[in-house]
This record gives sequence, C-alpha cells and structure tokens, in this order.
Amino acid sequence: MRILVVDDSPAQCMILAAMLRSAGYAEVLTAHSAEAAYAVLGGTAAAPPRPIDLILMDLRMPGTDGITACQTIKASEALHDIPILMVTSSADLGDLTRAFEAGAMDYISKPPNAVELLARLSSALRLKRETDQRKAHAQELLALMEQIRHEQQRSDRLVADLRAEQSRSERMAGDLRRQNERFQQDMILARTIQLSLLPQQPPWGQRSVAGGGLSIPASEVGGDFYTYVEFRDQQMIGAVIGDVSGKGVGAALMMALVLSAVESQLRDLQRPRDLLPALNRSLMAHLQRSRMNAALMYVLIDLAERTLWVANAGMIAPLLIRAGAVQAIDVCGLPLGAMAQPAYAEAQIRLQSGDLLVLVSDGIVEAHNAQGELFGFERLEQVLGRHPAAHAPSRLIGELIAATRAFTGGCEQHDDMTVVAICPYPPLL
Repeated sequence: MRILVVDDSPAQCMILAAMLRSAGYAEVLTAHSAEAAYAVLGGTAAAPPRPIDLILMDLRMPGTDGITACQTIKASEALHDIPILMVTSSADLGDLTRAFEAGAMDYISKPPNAVELLARLSSALRLKRETDQRKAHAQELLALMEQIRHEQQRSDRLVADLRAEQSRSERMAGDLRRQNERFQQDMILARTIQLSLLPQQPPWGQRSVAGGGLSIPASEVGGDFYTYVEFRDQQMIGAVIGDVSGKGVGAALMMALVLSAVESQLRDLQRPRDLLPALNRSLMAHLQRSRMNAALMYVLIDLAERTLWVANAGMIAPLLIRAGAVQAIDVCGLPLGAMAQPAYAEAQIRLQSGDLLVLVSDGIVEAHNAQGELFGFERLEQVLGRHPAAHAPSRLIGELIAATRAFTGGCEQHDDMTVVAICPYPPLL
C-alpha cells in the first residue's frame, strides 16, 4: 500500500508518516503543497508516476487549498478512484460539506489520533479494494454487452445486404441464421450473468426471519434488481429494490453499475435517509450522461427493537400486510439522478408478529391485458389480502406473479417485474 501525505507543514507530514509507518504502511510519500502532490501523482519525464492507494490531504494550505486539490484529482479519470481523507483542525461544517462535495471520502481531526487515523484509513482502503473488485466484474459485463451490441450491428448489416443482393439470398440467409444464433446465445449468457448478480436467497439462514425475492426481465436482460443486507453485530437486516429507467441492454448495464454502488455503500450500516443521498451523489454523473434515472427503495429492520425504517426514491410505496389488511407506507421521493441534492423522507414503523412487508416494481401494477386494462393497485391489494399469515413469503411471491400472468392472459410483458417479501417475525404454527 502506497500512501501520499499532503500538508504544508513538514512537521505534520513527519507526524502522520511516522504513525503510518509504525502501523506497517512502509511506503509513505509526502508533499508540502497541492502542486507537489500533482507532481507525485502525474510524474515527470525523469520520474514516472507511482500508483497511490490513498491520500491524506490537509484541508487548508497556502495557495491551492485541500478542497480545490481534491476537486482537481477527482476530475482526473486516472486518479478519480483514489480515496481522499481530509485532515483538518477546522470544525466549520461548511468546510467539511465542501470537502465531501469535492469528493473526499472522510476526514480526520488535527491533531491526529493514531487510533482514529488507522481505523478510518483501514476502512477507506478496504472499501477501495472492494470497489476495485466490483469494477472489474462490471467491466466484464460491460465488455460482454459491447460484444452483443457489435453482434447486433453486424446482424443488421447482414439483413441490409440480404435485401440488396437477392441473388445471394440463400447464402446470406444462412449467415444471418448463424449470426442470430450466436446473438441469442450471447443474450442468454448475459441474462445468466445478470441474474447471478441477484441473491438466490436472503443471508438470514440462522435467523427466524422469512423472506424471498424474484425478478423477471421483460426481455433477456432488464433494469430491475434487488439485494439483501445483514448487519449481524447490530441485529439488523435490510433489503433494497430498484428499477433503472429504460429496458434491455442499456438498462442492464446501468443496473449493474447501480447495484455495485448500492452494495459498496451498504458495507457500513446506514439509515435509509442517509443511503439515498449518498447513492445520488455517487451515481449522478453516470445517470445524467446516460439520460437515465434509477428508482430505488431501502428498508432497514432492527430485529431487537422490532422497528422498520424505509426511504423511497421513486419506487411504488411499500405495502404492509397486518392481520389480513393491506396498507401502503406513505414514503416517497425523487428517483436517483433526477436532481443534484434531493431530500429523502424516512418512515418508521413498529412491527408486530406476523407482519409481512412487500416491495414491488411498477412492472406488476402496470402489467396490462389484451383490452389495455392495467393490473393496478386494487388487484395487487386483493391478491396480498388473500395471503394467510402462516404462508411463506416465497409462496406469496409465486401467487402474485401467477395472478399477474393470469390477468395479462399471455400478452407480451412490457416491463420487468420484481417482488421482494419479508416477514421479520413469522407467526408460530
């Protein structure tokens, strides 16, 4: 691990470097100004750049201050992923807010406390390693999707050639069939990879919590997703459900990016009201460049206190089944990517034995039959209201999907359908 310490005070640089080296971080570089840090990061003809794993940046320095330096580094594609921890003696919340907006991951107070310094540094480095691994996996998926796009473009060209050259129709038709077979095989592989990103079952096998989830893309790949989280030390569990705008390959690519960001953020316990703004900041640039947005909802349950918290960014309101009655939890907000600094409300519910929480994407309520009628909220609540408390959440999911398909009567599915159901305190049979 190579760490760069940037501080205009040589003494402060020496103190931080000594703390780091005593903790086993042998490669510690120092720079006494933002310009000197740029030189270390960018290299020169005589000394090529050396990879840096983390930067400790003084917030206030003569000339270019730490916030401006952070903005400059984060603006560089080659340096963007280096975590930056601000070192400051300032208690000004405005300074800290600007530092975080500039891209800083965390901050350390001056004078530095060795325990705090090493703990925050270890957390940042761990998150960077996990992010690098997830990006590598996402790059594999992006490469496959790019290959699929090229295959489809080639298929389109073959069709055009077939129409223009009737004399070669039989040979071209054979080529087209083989090309389409390869394309379908690639799409099947893409679907398999995408579904592998979703959990097969909740990670709560050692608890009495019952839960399940299912996502059915409208085509081979889609933009819906869900995932679970468990904080064992805190006796807390949670679930996330999301819906990226659009369909097909483009939505699937963005879905993989959003899911990766969600799982990275959920490495540490966060309340729903804090997670959604953090995700919005992380994904805003990607979503705006793609002219897309991502609806997302996060539910967090404290099993010991029987308390549920939920925040919603554009998803259908969560539904709570209690004693046979279905009620919507009133919590809403704008999708991620819709604006720079949205505010997200958080609902809090006290849970009872037998309560069943159901999260759905809009592909359920907007499914339509041959007459153009929507499945709608009324039918959704009717299906959920018929579900006995003693039945497993997975059975409810199957019944809801079956009811939706029976209503559409074989009509083409126009949107992804996703359902997650959780019963934190199943009734005793």
